[in-house]
Amino acid sequence: MNISPTTSSRRRLIVLLALGCVAAVSGAGLGVVLATWPQAGRADTSRALSAPEAERLAAMRVTNRRDGVVRLRADLGAPDSAVSARLAGWVDWGRGLIYLTVDGSGPGIQPGLLQAAPGVLASRPAPTPAGPTATINEMPPTSPPPDGWRVRRMAAGGLRPAPVDSLVELLLALTTDRPDPVGPLRTDGTRWLGRETVDGVDTDVLRPGATRPSVTAGTPVSGTAPASPVPAGATASAPPGSTRPGTAATSATADKPVASTGSIRYWIDEQARLRRLAAVVADDVPVQIHLDRTGPAPEPVAIDALGGRPVRPRPVDGSETDLLSSMREATRARGGARISLAVPTVPTDDLPGPNLRAGGWVNWYQKVAYLAVRDLDRTAGTVLLRADTDGVATRTAPANPSGRTPRRDGAMPPVPPPDERNWTQQDWLRRADAYGGLDLDLLVNEVLSVGNTGRGNTGRGGSRRGDEGWPGSDRRGPAVWLRTDDLAGRQVTVFEIPRSAEAGTSPGQARLRYWVDRSGVLRRLELRTRIGAFAQLDLVPGSPPYLASVPTA
Repeated sequence: MNISPTTSSRRRLIVLLALGCVAAVSGAGLGVVLATWPQAGRADTSRALSAPEAERLAAMRVTNRRDGVVRLRADLGAPDSAVSARLAGWVDWGRGLIYLTVDGSGPGIQPGLLQAAPGVLASRPAPTPAGPTATINEMPPTSPPPDGWRVRRMAAGGLRPAPVDSLVELLLALTTDRPDPVGPLRTDGTRWLGRETVDGVDTDVLRPGATRPSVTAGTPVSGTAPASPVPAGATASAPPGSTRPGTAATSATADKPVASTGSIRYWIDEQARLRRLAAVVADDVPVQIHLDRTGPAPEPVAIDALGGRPVRPRPVDGSETDLLSSMREATRARGGARISLAVPTVPTDDLPGPNLRAGGWVNWYQKVAYLAVRDLDRTAGTVLLRADTDGVATRTAPANPSGRTPRRDGAMPPVPPPDERNWTQQDWLRRADAYGGLDLDLLVNEVLSVGNTGRGNTGRGGSRRGDEGWPGSDRRGPAVWLRTDDLAGRQVTVFEIPRSAEAGTSPGQARLRYWVDRSGVLRRLELRTRIGAFAQLDLVPGSPPYLASVPTA
């Protein structure tokens, strides 16, 4: 299950929209391809910006962030053209989240629901194919459906970016926490084109000039450092010439985009609010976006794969420290748990799909986890995985008596494990690559570490062998409270506890999150994966079956 690299071997020139002095979206190139706006048959009555107009344009992205959630409607392409789509929903510029319905046809157009965050896009196809008699609600449901989503990297920065991906990246770029410099906006070719009324509000129509923002692409973990894949108590060491996990966090590639003029229009009101946007995105597809700021908009709810409800990071208080200190002991006392996983990740050799699902058990007395792992969109190829402190054994699952391998969500592996010598064994470090442990391995490693004996120490000192890799050891940073939540009808508190390799990471941005109930029992592990999405490992504590050892070749 070694990771197959997917980074492109070639660079390309990316033509970006002019956004004043646009800062790069963290961890992903904007990749918005713009063409020259048609001006045939029209006299050029434009002029340079006045000082107030330049100030409003410079403040526009800050105003977007301050306003947060805005309703939008977008028309992508044109009727009877190769791409024709209608999108409606919300953009939350404060959080960096988009939630839309998509209806239409064309390359890359999938009718249904769409959510996006910087670098990551999730789609949920409509239940039935869209057609002349099919209807899709204009606005998405306030609470998104919990299942049926497919998650992938954003494709806007590829050699052939998809129009929808480019549209989403364009919207996500329209926010910043500080105004753009005013001076360049009066000298770089930015033009005032006229005045128009939008939703009863007078606006200035502006055409930005050429800028050359720097863009960084290819960051595999949204700017966070991978954690070690070695389970607590393991004694494996890195083989000669290998890269120890946690030391190589990124392989960023800097593109130098060529800016274009005349390819975008902003309708900005007197309060520096963007009311309308027109541009040409990937494959020369036109888009017009109407931003409805006539009233309050509901805060969109992110699906689990995009982080769920917003977090409000703060240091833990005394009672929360006590809860975390007892978490391992309280959880381990249950003996084991039935576990289920949802992992949006990069493809692997054994599981080439990016949306993994797994079901199985963890037995903390044995210090063994045993799973059946598959991809949502594959008709075959379930992989059995048995992990302990020595490493991971894998094999293709045998067919069940009906001749088919179970694929439904929550499918469990056969017990006892197959005893044929078809298992391949690898220690934890040999399964790692230059970026550290695989996403699936990191979750399995973390749930195994609950099997260590003793009570966790959340202080500065006092950690002992066996505590490594668990909250409270010296390899961890201070715990952070993120939010309270509900999981299967049970109230939980969500924490993060950064590893030492994540020193300096902003609160709320560590890779691992812990969902703990009022009794101190761990109910969910959450991991920020290499594509920047979130994976979940859910636990239902209870007596697990005996997970026998397996023969290896």
